[in-house]
Amino acid sequence: MQSEQRAYKGVRRVAMGGKQWEARIEYDGQSHFLGLFGTAAGAARMYDFEFDRVFGPQSTQHDLFEHCGKPVL
Repeated sequence: MQSEQRAYKGVRRVAMGGKQWEARIEYDGQSHFLGLFGTAAGAARMYDFEFDRVFGPQSTQHDLFEHCGKPVL
């Protein structure tokens, strides 16, 4: 199982006490900052939103469901 640190593409834990997650996406040859979030899943949702906006709704990038099958909000 992947660690939470590498669980989502475009998401990483930031140094601010390790309590925030940064979302970034790359397109047009540049890295674009999407924001800081309290959870890795929250940052992944923003990455997915921006991915769909930029590239079109081609596919879901992240599986944002817990093991019990309920959506992570």
